[in-house]
Amino acid sequence: MLACLVIATGLGASAQPDAGTGDAMRDGITRAKSLIAARDHSAAVVELESLLRIGRDDVAVSVVNVMLMHCYVEKGDFWSAERFAEALFDRTPAGGTGAAERYLAVAGQVAKDARDQAERLRSLGMPTGGRGTPQDVAASLEGMRGLLEKIAAHSMSLLAKAADPSALLPGVEDVLNARGQLARDDYDFNRWKEEIADAQDLVSAQPGKVYDALDEESDDADTPATSAAVSPGPAPAVRPRIVKLPTSDTKATESQNLGSLMAFAVERPGAVYPANAKNFGVSGLVRVDLLVGEDGTVEEILKVSGPLPLQNAAREAAAKWKFRPFTRDGRAIRTAGFLVFDFNL
Repeated sequence: MLACLVIATGLGASAQPDAGTGDAMRDGITRAKSLIAARDHSAAVVELESLLRIGRDDVAVSVVNVMLMHCYVEKGDFWSAERFAEALFDRTPAGGTGAAERYLAVAGQVAKDARDQAERLRSLGMPTGGRGTPQDVAASLEGMRGLLEKIAAHSMSLLAKAADPSALLPGVEDVLNARGQLARDDYDFNRWKEEIADAQDLVSAQPGKVYDALDEESDDADTPATSAAVSPGPAPAVRPRIVKLPTSDTKATESQNLGSLMAFAVERPGAVYPANAKNFGVSGLVRVDLLVGEDGTVEEILKVSGPLPLQNAAREAAAKWKFRPFTRDGRAIRTAGFLVFDFNL
């Protein structure tokens, strides 16, 4: 997951601009990764903050922002993490197209770190809420909760203002779910469950939008990999459901949503890994929601979510997929669903 905002908060000068911005960024990111692997997060913070002073490449700055937020959280420096989140959020109006998605990439890192923290505590037999939590652990949990709540407020604000809120919804849900996993008690848990419902209601209220919500009762199912260079990977299985899809004559037509379309494909062109993304170590899953026409070709790409530098490659590949025609009562129908492309270095 990535962010893409230049925040000049650098300390130190371990990366030198005269070394060439591209090379300096790549070398600096490599050094920072080594420091993080050695759990020297303080040194990694100095390195990453220095990189932001010279960063000009959007993809590289995105990687640095995500790594820097991770280091703040791992250090337990929630004050710096909140300040950083505020700076990123304040710059979203000037960030142009995709700025909200880039903010949510950093937010996604916080959500992942929160889940990791909760899992560590569970593995040690420590509760994440209630009176049985040790004092020092409770203080760390409160710091994480405060950071998640600030990011949740930012995320909901971005969702409300988005031209296409359905594209942001998975990221917003991720943050809200992470906060719910760190609930202090049942009341707190229910509050964040309601926040998720509010976010979903906000999206579903948008005219002409399609929201493909994952059913809470659905099970995970692995889909087989293809022989393509970058192929669809595991995706949640969703029970068939009926959605309303807009047509060219503005009248809604009934179309079945099958969830993952992997098993129905007859032609599966692979995505081309973007060279810039590969150079900076960008990887991850990209989900492409699409509409398949009555003839089995892709009629429309509805939305794309995942690491921003990988989205165009996934979109272009998905548009070329072909499926066996879907029928109902002997009649060909349009069908909605999704593919997930796994870009793995």
